[in-house]
Formats: sequence, C-alpha cells, structure tokens
Amino acid sequence: MSSVHPKRLLRSSAFRLALLYMALVGISAVLLLSFIYYSTASYMLRQADETIEAEISGLAERYRLTGLAGLNALIQERLGRQPSGSSIYLLADQRRTPLVGNLTRWPQVEPDEEGWLDFELGSYKTGEPHWARAKRFRLRGDFYLLVGRDMHELQVIRATIIRTMGWGLGLTVLLALLGGILVSRSRIRRIGLLHDAIGEVMAGDLSRRIPEDSTDDDIGELTEKLNQMLDELEKLVEGVRRVSDNVAHDLRTPLARLRNRLEILRGEGENDEKTRSIVEQAIDDADGLLSTFKALMRIARIESGQHRSALATVDLSGLVDDVVELYQPLIEEADKRLTVHREPALSVRGDRDLLF
Repeated sequence: MSSVHPKRLLRSSAFRLALLYMALVGISAVLLLSFIYYSTASYMLRQADETIEAEISGLAERYRLTGLAGLNALIQERLGRQPSGSSIYLLADQRRTPLVGNLTRWPQVEPDEEGWLDFELGSYKTGEPHWARAKRFRLRGDFYLLVGRDMHELQVIRATIIRTMGWGLGLTVLLALLGGILVSRSRIRRIGLLHDAIGEVMAGDLSRRIPEDSTDDDIGELTEKLNQMLDELEKLVEGVRRVSDNVAHDLRTPLARLRNRLEILRGEGENDEKTRSIVEQAIDDADGLLSTFKALMRIARIESGQHRSALATVDLSGLVDDVVELYQPLIEEADKRLTVHREPALSVRGDRDLLF
C-alpha cells in the first residue's frame, strides 16, 4: 500500500468518521466499566452491611440473655478464632472507654442517622491504613457496641477495577485509532485512483478507466458507474470526431477540385493581368481553406489522443520571430509599429504548425 501524507489523512472524511467512532466506543467503554465498577462495589458494600447487621443482632441477643459477661466472652471468643481477621469489635462504656475489642479507641467520627461510621482503620488498629466501616449499637446500661468490617478487600477491588478501566479505555482508543488509520488509508488509496483516472481523462485520454476491485461497497459502485459514464463519453466524443472528419473530408474534396480548376484557368495564356490576379487570389484562398480543414482535423486527432506521438519540442522564441517576420511588413504598411518582448530559449511540447 502506498504511503499517505499525514495531512491528507487527517483531512479525510473516513478518518474523521473513525475518530467519531473511536469517541463513541470510548464513551461506551467508560459507561460499561463504570456500571461494572459501581455494581461490584455496591454489591460488596451491601454484603458487608448485611454481615455487620447480622453480627450486631447476634451480639445483642447474647447480651440480652447472658448480660455483659456473656457478651465479653463471645467477643473474645470470636477475636480468638480470627485474631487478624476482617471483623471489628469494640465494647465501650458510656464515656466511649474501650472494654473489650480489637480497636484501641473509639473512632472520632460522627455516625450517620442509621448509626454507620466510615473511618480510617490504621489510626485505631495496627497495620497499613485503609478504610473500615462499622455500625454503632447502644446496649442497655449505657454500654455501646461497635461492630464493623475491614474494607481493605473492597478497596483493592475498586483500585483494580479503576486500573482495568484505564487500561481498557486506553487500549480501546488505541485500537479504534489504529483501525481508523488503516480504513482511512485504504479509502484514500481508492479515492486517489479515482482522482488520477479522472485527471487523465480530463487531460484527453478518454480510454482511461478506473481499476475495479472485488469490494462491493459505495466506492465500488461509484467506480462502476464512473467507468460506465466514461464508456458513454468516449463513444460520444468518437462519434463527434467521426462526424467532424467526415464533414472536413466532404468539404475538402470540392475545395481541392475548385483549386485544380483555378490552376487550369491560371495556365491558360489568354487571361489578362487582372484575371490572372483574381485567379491567384482565389487559389490562395483555396489553399488557406484547405490548410484550415487540415488543421481542424489535426486538432481533433490531438484532442482524441491520436496525434500525441507527433508532438515535439517547439522553440517559442523562434516561433515568435517567424510570426513577427510574417506580419511586420503588413504592420509597417498600415503606419503602425510592432514591439515584441520575449524570453529567450522558451520552449513547449506541441505542434509547431498549429501554434504558428
């Protein structure tokens, strides 16, 4: 595949559509990953809250049945089974002084209307600081029970999902951009073939056709229609050229006969000077008309591309000198002056006679 200039690529409609598609895909990916993130986080948070409320119900029931001593024993038993687990227990008196539990002090955080607290666990428990969630419950006798969960696992999952979202979005954008570039390069290449073929047709090569491929898309249909149009155009131009050639041939024949008769008349000796002059002028006019028809036929062949091999490099400077030499006497007879300004060694490719 031939290379495509970056500016042409950026200006192409295909690349802009690819950018729009990339934006839509990126937005869709963000929305999808955000839904997954919030669904997962909400589910885990809801599960943690249900676990905490279940534990509070069990501990409150134990306190109702066995009193403070039974509650202390149950908390110590659970902490003994999982000394470094994710559960948080703290039993405190009315001054929030810890009696039993795995927190060193009561969290300095105001609970919400339902009694839930969110706090940083590292300030109340040894270990790496991370988030914890707990619920306060007031017992009979002005005792307070705090039951919660270490939310470090939820934090890790949230961070993983956010990191995955970032990588997924970046990869999505990169793949969409790469796909847009590949699609744009392909379409620009095919449109370039259309452009080159149409340019050659405009330059006179009516036999030029656009290469067709097996792709059955809009550009393929356009290519087929353009080739059909060029076929019709070539037929029409060829028909006009044939008509022009026939007209030129039909008119040139009687003119040639007229010139031959004038030559015969000029050869007769009994003509006077005046008659001979008129005959000479008539012959010159006939030669001029024949030259004109010949030039028209040559122009038709050049426009149809049949006479390009006869073109050669023409010195325009010398051509101008010949034209000046031809018309200079006529201009001087009319008491006028001809002034010429030309560049030396100026040349083009063409037909010298037609240019003259």
